[in-house]
Amino acid sequence: VFVAVSFSGTASTSPDGITWTGRALPVNTNWQSVTYGNGVFVAVANGSTIAATSPDGITWTQRTLPASASWQSVTFGNGVFV
Repeated sequence: VFVAVSFSGTASTSPDGITWTGRALPVNTNWQSVTYGNGVFVAVANGSTIAATSPDGITWTQRTLPASASWQSVTFGNGVFV
């Protein structure tokens, strides 16, 4: 599955990269980046402590990061999200 996030507070998913479906994120904020690793999608929002996780890109749960920052990107590698 493909997952994208937007500044308008939504996510979109696609099974093929052609047909997309809008999804609700837990908070309407400036979502900046999303990645997948270890069976979970993680999205970060710019200028806040807000993050969101999802097992499938459809249902999202709000999480709190330890510090507010101008998050630009998130990625997964070597067993950790950075």
